[in-house]
Amino acid sequence: GSGLSAVVGVAGGLVRIRQGCIASLRIGDRCEKRDQQLTHVFNSVERGEEASQWIQDFTANTPLQLEQVSQAFIRLKNFGIDPTNGTLQALVDQNEAMGGSFQDLEGLVNALGQAWAKQKLQGEEILQLIERGVPVWELLAEATGKNVTELQEMSSAGELGRETIAALVQEIGKA
Repeated sequence: GSGLSAVVGVAGGLVRIRQGCIASLRIGDRCEKRDQQLTHVFNSVERGEEASQWIQDFTANTPLQLEQVSQAFIRLKNFGIDPTNGTLQALVDQNEAMGGSFQDLEGLVNALGQAWAKQKLQGEEILQLIERGVPVWELLAEATGKNVTELQEMSSAGELGRETIAALVQEIGKA
């Protein structure tokens, strides 16, 4: 009786070890894929490795998974925004404060990135940020010293450029 249960116990342990190995192989594949993406994004193995290390360190201090941080980092970088300058931290903190999901964080990254790429902060992106809990008008008023009506008129005229977008990110980071 006890011999059989020992064999079953060992077999169960081996199955768990095998599952753990398969899982870590998958994680290894994902890490390798991420490192390849970062090398491509930065056009340098060395800078890609630095970014990979930054992402790992950053992830340790967030409720997000490595894969999620990597995606948000790469997306911001592809939009032309430096994720390491406080931008990713501000967006993650804002999202966390609002109890947002990873999809909400992606929405914040996309809205900010699209505005940055267009070089102007306007209706659609502002709406996407507001829908995800960013009090855009109040933060812009704080950042620029202008009132909401002035800011809305400037936005409609396409006059809220990258400098204003950067100021908004700084205010999100302070909030």
